[in-house]
Amino acid sequence: MSFAVGIALMQYVYIDVWTWFVNSYTRNVLAAAVCCALLLVFAACIVMLLFRESKVSRFRKISLLCYFICFMGFLLPLAFLQPAAAALRSDKFFLYNTGSDGPKAAVNPFVFKCWLFQIHPDFADPDTRTYVYKNVSETPPKNDCGDWSRDYEPYLELDVHLPQNKSSTGAGEGGKYPLLFHVHGGGWSVGDKSLAAMSFGHWTSRGYAIVSSQYSLRCYGHDAATMQADLADAFHFVEERADELNLDFSRVTAIGESAGGHLAMLLGYTLKATSDPAKNAFRSVFNIYGLADMERWDRDGWTSGGSKGTAFPCDEEGSLIQDLAGGCSEEQLKAISPVHYIDENTPPTISIHGTMDSLVSYQQSTALHATLDEAGVDNYLISCPGWDHVLDVGYFGPQQLLRYALQRLLAVDSNAPEVAGGEEEAWGWGIYAAVVLSSVFALAAGVFIHYMDRFKGGEGAVAMNLSDKSRLTLGVDGDGVGSDGVGSDGVGSDGVGNDRL
Repeated sequence: MSFAVGIALMQYVYIDVWTWFVNSYTRNVLAAAVCCALLLVFAACIVMLLFRESKVSRFRKISLLCYFICFMGFLLPLAFLQPAAAALRSDKFFLYNTGSDGPKAAVNPFVFKCWLFQIHPDFADPDTRTYVYKNVSETPPKNDCGDWSRDYEPYLELDVHLPQNKSSTGAGEGGKYPLLFHVHGGGWSVGDKSLAAMSFGHWTSRGYAIVSSQYSLRCYGHDAATMQADLADAFHFVEERADELNLDFSRVTAIGESAGGHLAMLLGYTLKATSDPAKNAFRSVFNIYGLADMERWDRDGWTSGGSKGTAFPCDEEGSLIQDLAGGCSEEQLKAISPVHYIDENTPPTISIHGTMDSLVSYQQSTALHATLDEAGVDNYLISCPGWDHVLDVGYFGPQQLLRYALQRLLAVDSNAPEVAGGEEEAWGWGIYAAVVLSSVFALAAGVFIHYMDRFKGGEGAVAMNLSDKSRLTLGVDGDGVGSDGVGSDGVGSDGVGNDRL
């Protein structure tokens, strides 16, 4: 029960230690079903206890109420997601394969409760290959990185994750794999290419390749322009080996979380295809709570103050925003702000963002998508009411919305795989039904036991009543014990008064 309380509270409090703990727990593919099953059974047990005891102590009532509130606190954030799930279900962006020659086929719409209790068929470990794509200086300009940052090396690496199944349904013409170009988060100063809330195996098992690259970090003295240049070099490095790796570079999506979302947008909105400089190198962009406009960061509401407090004022020595922009002028801030590169040729963009994000304000995404609308760019913002930063950890809740939306974004031509549904949804309904039935059974069992206990005819049945503070009534059925607790065997004559026994 205490574990349930802790999980419920962690839905609302963003603390690094807890985030990593939740990550290690919720990445289990059965976590959603198991957690909800335990909590539903626990709710039934609470009702059972209230049925069993005619007089419940004040402490018991208060403690049960607290636990029940925390139980609701665990499920409430999921309930808040229902409007977002309903929007995904009805929006034309997610209902059809919208290829260049028109809609291809209708797909299963998003059904939140099915995905919640779904056994996700993850996943074969990807075929991972690591490359050194760029040599850098032997010593960094500075070094004030902490334990969470990667160790400095005079080179930068990237990982290419390929599907193990060479006949995967995700492959397009010629068996080539569409590509997710992933940029890790970490406040521009921590993390490495392996840091991701998304499951690489989930996507490689569905026929998509993933590239995840290192880039120069701010704590080693580098600005956002250097990071952008590093990622562009990583992109071209892999592009040159596209045939060797069986990659389809006409179907590349940039994706990143937090600082990685900022850099993925910056790269996706500026990098042009080498084959045709007039075209974008990326087919689409998926922004996961990334910073879009550096200029307005100090004006946005709802912040814990931690991240923003280290960023502004810009002219303060060592401020984050100054280190990233290389200065504090309007031109320098715009140069590293993705929103200022948006035009009619910008790739289609999806964002997912918690409305109570305490590190990157939700207003960053609303302003980004307003600008995309003005430019006539296809876009969609998935709003997650009440959720904080790092909302995509695990396999349920916002991660469900993210996976569905990304899967639809990738399925923009006739060669893309259909959205998972049908048989998987049947599994989802089966688990959902099992959870509900088990809870109903537990409740029914509690009521049955309650009424059975009212009959005390069984041999040796013991009845104990602690509700009366002045006396303890103890009796064994059939031995002649009276209602006052004094039996015909003379109990009381040995000096124990009736008011004590």
